[in-house]
Amino acid sequence: MDNPTQEDISQETTAQVAPESVMIHVRFSYDGRVSEIGARPSGVPAQEWYDFLRRHTSCFEALSGGRGLFRLSPDEVKALQASCLEGRSL
Repeated sequence: MDNPTQEDISQETTAQVAPESVMIHVRFSYDGRVSEIGARPSGVPAQEWYDFLRRHTSCFEALSGGRGLFRLSPDEVKALQASCLEGRSL
């Protein structure tokens, strides 16, 4: 049985990760509220953007240390941002 080379492992790992993936990082305060979140539309509070993403996606990954992330395509992020802003103006 052949041992995989570093190049084989690297290619396999690259194939498993979506090339056009955007990671939206979230940081939580001690009380569980969102203190920071990426890709937030201008004028939208951090907690509101997080709640919107949780309601409209199923890709949240909880991490240790009061952190988490959403993995989305760039097109999904743009559509979600527009939808969030549109919902606020109604």
